[in-house]
Amino acid sequence: MSTYRRSKSAQSSSLKPNPSSNPESQPEQEMGLSSGKNRVFRNPSGRTARIAPEIRSGDGSSVSVSKPPIAPPVIAKHAKLDQDFSWANVTGSLRREQAVEGLLLGVAIGESLGLGRGGLQRRSSLRMLGRGPLNYCVIPGIGFSGYDTQRMLMILQAILRSRSQLESFRRGFANRLRLNLLTLPLYAGRTNLMASMRLCLGASYEQSGVVSIDNCPLASALAIACVLQGTGHSAEKWVAFTTETTHVSAEAVESAVLIARSAHLAVMTPENTFNPVNILDRLIKITEDQDIAIQLNQLREGLLHGKSSHEMAVQMGWGKAIPTAAGPTALMALYTWLTNHRSFEKTVEQAILLGGDSASLGAVAGGLAGIHLGPQSIPDRWRKWYVGWPNSASWLKAMAIRFVDWPHGAEDLHAAPALPSRPAMQWARSILVNFFLATNAVIRLPWKLLGRILGS
Repeated sequence: MSTYRRSKSAQSSSLKPNPSSNPESQPEQEMGLSSGKNRVFRNPSGRTARIAPEIRSGDGSSVSVSKPPIAPPVIAKHAKLDQDFSWANVTGSLRREQAVEGLLLGVAIGESLGLGRGGLQRRSSLRMLGRGPLNYCVIPGIGFSGYDTQRMLMILQAILRSRSQLESFRRGFANRLRLNLLTLPLYAGRTNLMASMRLCLGASYEQSGVVSIDNCPLASALAIACVLQGTGHSAEKWVAFTTETTHVSAEAVESAVLIARSAHLAVMTPENTFNPVNILDRLIKITEDQDIAIQLNQLREGLLHGKSSHEMAVQMGWGKAIPTAAGPTALMALYTWLTNHRSFEKTVEQAILLGGDSASLGAVAGGLAGIHLGPQSIPDRWRKWYVGWPNSASWLKAMAIRFVDWPHGAEDLHAAPALPSRPAMQWARSILVNFFLATNAVIRLPWKLLGRILGS
C-alpha cells in the first residue's frame, strides 16, 4: 500500500462505522456541501467531503462525525452555499441524453483535434500548423481519438455492467484495463501501462495505482459525473476510486474531482442562466484543497478582467505550454470553457492552441462544452469526418441512449446493457493508432527541438 493510501486511510478512522447500514442497497452520501453546514465525511478513498450535519443510520439514530477543519483564509468567506449542490438532482430525459452524447462526442473530437499538436509548445504549434481553423492532422482530414477517449469508454462500459454497485464497477474497470493491455496501446502513457501491468501480474485494483500526477483521469471524471447525475450515487467517491486505480496522487484525485463538479454544473445550469463567475464561486465554496482554491480565485479575477485563455495561462506561469500535470490541465480547460461557454468550436480551439498536452486539453474542454451545449453545437465538418473506428459517432450515440434513464428503476439495470467491445477490432485499432502517432511524433520532432531551443 502506498504512503498516500496509508495516510488517507488513517484519516478515515474519525468516522464511526454503521453496521446496520448496507452500502450496496442504500444511496451513497452526496458530494460537497449538500446542506451547507461544513460537516466532514471521510469516504473510503480517504478524501474529505463535506456533507449534511448528521448521517442517519437504519434505525434513525445519528452517527457522529469529526469536527470540520478551519477553512483556509482564501475561501473562509465562502463558508455557506447559496443553494444545494447535490448529485441526486435530476434533469429531463432529453437533456440527459443530449448531455451524455455531447460529452462523448466532445471528448472524442476534442482529443482527435489536439493529437496532432501534442507535446508542442504554443509557439511551435502555431508555426507548424497555424492558428486555425483546426482540423484533424494525425491522419490528415480524418478524426481518430486516443487513450483519453478509450479510457472513458472503458469506464462507461464498466458502469453499465456494474448494476449500479461501486465495487462491481471497480472490478469491471480493472478487468478492462487488463484486457486493454493485450491490444498493445503504446499511446496510453507510462502510468496507465504500468497500472495495467500490475493488474495483469495479480495486483488488486486497490494496489495497482502508480504515483503520478498526469492528466489522463480528467476526461474519465467528466463521464462519471455526467452519467451518475440523478442516480443518488456520490460521483466524487466514484471518481476518486477510479483515479486511484491508475494514479495514486492527491493532485490527480483533487483535479479529477474538480472536473467532475464542473461537469455537474454544466449539466444542471441552463445556458440562459449561465454565469461563469457564479460557476467559479460555487466551485470555490466546495473546494477543500487550499492550492486549488487559490488558483480558482485567480481564474475568477481573470474572468472579471476579461482575460483570454492565453493571457490567463501566462499569468499562471504556463505561457509557453500547459504542463501535462492534472492540475494545470483541469484549470485551463475549465477557464477556456467558461470564457467561451456559448461556442463549442471556440472552447476547443483556444484550449488546444495553449500548447503542451493538446490532446487532453482538447478532450476535457470539449467534454465540458459538449455536456453544456449538446451534440448539436459541434461543427458539422468535425462530426462528419470523425471516424473513431470501431467507436464511431453512431456507436457513441447508441452508448448515450443507454444512459438516458439509467438506473432510475430496477428494470433499467437490465434494459441498458453495455455495447459490444469487439476485442479484435480494438487490437487492430491500437496497431493503426500506434503507427500514425509514431509517424506524427517523428514529423513533430524538429519543431519540438526548435521550441526548446527558442524557449531556452
